[in-house]
Amino acid sequence: MRRIILIIASLIASATALSGQRFALSTNIPDYAMLGTINVKGEMAFSRHWSVGTAARYNPWTWHGGDMEKQMQNRQITLSGSARYWNWNTYAGWWLEGGLQYQQYSRGGVVSRDTEEGDAIGARIGLGYTALLSRHWNLEMGAAGWLGRTAFTLYDCPMCGQTSDAGEKWFALPDELLLGLVYVF
Repeated sequence: MRRIILIIASLIASATALSGQRFALSTNIPDYAMLGTINVKGEMAFSRHWSVGTAARYNPWTWHGGDMEKQMQNRQITLSGSARYWNWNTYAGWWLEGGLQYQQYSRGGVVSRDTEEGDAIGARIGLGYTALLSRHWNLEMGAAGWLGRTAFTLYDCPMCGQTSDAGEKWFALPDELLLGLVYVF
């Protein structure tokens, strides 16, 4: 597996050197509204129609507004790697994205008092459109979902520590509603 990753990375690096380097850095604005999730994505074009990227989301906060019984949280560390196919040209127009994602999470108290924490890994797929705003700035719109497996523990409430369920399960979930601001180097 390490050899395959090294070979793919070498091919991407050599293709980038031959076609000129173009990088992009972006952030997804709706993630900040989900209890303050910080996020960043770095992307590299290696041909006219293809780019690869890595992304991270981080949320260390627990919100309780002074009342510990009304605790809300969407704590997470999410790491993903993906490839995008651009229909027209990299960083402009329609795109289709596929990749892998890992997430360590603890969420609960938003819809019900139940709190779930665990580790999830899976494949993600997304579709979107990128509009050119200026020479360096783009606006990205899209949606993504992911399918995978999680090892989880479910608690009755955010603070009590009483376990109501635990185990492993398959899931299919929406992953991201994308309204991103992109800076292209």
